[in-house]
Amino acid sequence: MTGLVSVDRIVTQRISVGAELSISSEIKGRQQQRTSDRITNFRSRHHDTIASGAIKMNLLTFVPTAHRPDFRVDVAAVAGGGLAWRHTVRAGTSYPFQGSLVTNVEQDFSDVVSAATVGVNGTFVFSPRVAAMLTARYYMLADDDRDAAGFPRRGVNSKLFIFGVGTRFTF
Repeated sequence: MTGLVSVDRIVTQRISVGAELSISSEIKGRQQQRTSDRITNFRSRHHDTIASGAIKMNLLTFVPTAHRPDFRVDVAAVAGGGLAWRHTVRAGTSYPFQGSLVTNVEQDFSDVVSAATVGVNGTFVFSPRVAAMLTARYYMLADDDRDAAGFPRRGVNSKLFIFGVGTRFTF
């Protein structure tokens, strides 16, 4: 589950600019990391929060003749950039291949990286003030997710795709 909040200002009939905030729900998983001398098993929890500025350009407007005069469908392309806060907590145990010393491992990774955004909005306008929206976003985060030795730190992809359904209110 992801929440996307967007505030826009219309610049021309086809172009608007604004800000977006995308808050993802927690991704939970199990991970295993193997090195030359040990195996570490983790349970991980991760989430991303992305704030970006966006430019939206209306590509298509469809007005069916058999519907109310206020009804129309708009399709807009979205592009932008901003910052993403990535937070991962991992806990688990580490087992050596030789010996019996089992150790508990806890790791907390939190960083801010740059993010690029592309996407599309489909807006079904029912009245001058209310519309239903379909949104899709593809985020590319500048996070290589590797430590100095080359191992993945958090094990979560730096490219995210989200989609959703929502409501637009115009004031």
